[in-house]
Amino acid sequence: MKHTPSRKALGLVAASAVMMTGAVAVTPAGAAVQDRAAQGWGKIWKKKLQDKADQRYYTKTQSDTKYAGKGGSYTKPESDARYYSKTDADARYQARQRTYRGTYLVGSPSTVAGAYVFGDLSYGVTLAAAPTAHYIQVGAAVPPGCSGTAAAPSADPGHLCVFESQALNVGATRYVTNLAFDASTATPTGAWLYSTTVGGAYGFFGGTWAMQPGGAATVAAKGAVPEVGPTEGLPRVH
Repeated sequence: MKHTPSRKALGLVAASAVMMTGAVAVTPAGAAVQDRAAQGWGKIWKKKLQDKADQRYYTKTQSDTKYAGKGGSYTKPESDARYYSKTDADARYQARQRTYRGTYLVGSPSTVAGAYVFGDLSYGVTLAAAPTAHYIQVGAAVPPGCSGTAAAPSADPGHLCVFESQALNVGATRYVTNLAFDASTATPTGAWLYSTTVGGAYGFFGGTWAMQPGGAATVAAKGAVPEVGPTEGLPRVH
């Protein structure tokens, strides 16, 4: 007698077949995609990308040949010879020191012959060391370390150059000094100027000055400007 499966049994068999078929179809297809991708990128790189990349970038050998020294790289002496050290660069390219300039006018407080004619000048900055000072009378030769004229004074680094433009009733000797009245000296912040009268009248002398620091210079205060003026008892001249 022939056995006929029930509808329920046939349905289970059909569902199982569909699931098995799907599993078989998916697994090999996924593996094939991965294989083709791996093979495809290798071909794409060699055929389409590698040549272009090789043209854009140097290989290590090419880079060493083009940019390195003997032996494929610079030795320390070779590198030192090609480039400035910090000390060399600072000496060669450091900012040039500013030249400070001003005017001065000093006079006597008395009309007595032989009275002192004195005053002072201030740079407006404090120097690391006092500059070498020079006083240049009208018509005198400009000494080494100074240049220009009373109308356009200038100084080399480390020098103070005091140019005279006028002098009246004063002795032949006019000094620029430090606080100890040593002739041709100055201080890190300024200098004194003095002479004496030769007749019974007021005397004065004046002109311009220039100073260029030979080293560090510290600004005394914001907005500070060089000033010149005689001592107490005379009107201050700015």
